[in-house]
Amino acid sequence: QMNKEPWKVLQEVTCAALNELGEDARETPGSGSVRGNGDIKSTNFLVECKQRTKKNITIDQNQWNKIKKEASLLDRIPAIVCENESKERIISMKLEDFVSHVNGTRW
Repeated sequence: QMNKEPWKVLQEVTCAALNELGEDARETPGSGSVRGNGDIKSTNFLVECKQRTKKNITIDQNQWNKIKKEASLLDRIPAIVCENESKERIISMKLEDFVSHVNGTRW
């Protein structure tokens, strides 16, 4: 993973993590473009990846609204994966989506 852009590494790691869960996860070609469609689409999720060189991670409301809208059109669960300056990777999603997915039922 040397010489790769940090955002690209984050996308690859996130994709691999989803595949570990049995998701058929793929990076979306040209996902950074205006069109959107999230960075990663899998069986159940549409994920936007945000790589930051800051200590604090914040979820931008406009980005959240955008991934929610895209995910609902594709019948996927929206999520945002952020990486901070310490290379900690944190996934953000609605609590009810998390519980429903883990339980396999609507919450």
